Formats: sequence, structure tokens, C-alpha cells
Amino acid sequence: ARTAMLSLRARQNLGPRFDVGAALRQIFVPQVSGGRTSDLAVEVGYQLGNSARLAVGYNLSTAADPTLTGAPQRKGLYVTLTTLIDRIFGWGK
Repeated sequence: ARTAMLSLRARQNLGPRFDVGAALRQIFVPQVSGGRTSDLAVEVGYQLGNSARLAVGYNLSTAADPTLTGAPQRKGLYVTLTTLIDRIFGWGK
């Protein structure tokens, strides 16, 4: 079976460095009946520089891969550090 994920994320800036956001993710397996699950998360982020962001969030619901081949998203707090790559194959800034 093939697993697919759809994610929708919204973010609102609160000044030059802080932001709040929410993400809704849906994991589904088209070939499996009832193989669909979703989760919702909210987070607060801080821009560390031009290309790095530190965020603390909370998963409001859990989501497990219906095929049991992936690790489940768990309810609770999380911390994430993301980076932005400005140029890939000549694209970008």
C-alpha cells in the first residue's frame, strides 16, 4: 500500500521575529478502506536569523500511519528547528 500525506499550514507574523501558526495534516492510504487519519498542531516561532526558525508547539490530536509503516504523531509538546535554503539548482533569492 502507498501512504500519502496532505498538510495545510497557516502562519501569522507578530512583529519582525515572532509568529504563531497552525497546521492540519491528513495521512491516507488510497488502497485501504478506512485508511485515513488527521491531526492538528499549533505553534509559536522565533526567527533566529535570515534562514533559521525555532518553534515550540502542541499536537492537539494524534495521527498514526494507517499502514503502520511510519511512526505516529503523538499528542503533546514538541520543539522544532527549521532552516531555509535560499538557492537550489539556481532557483530562489
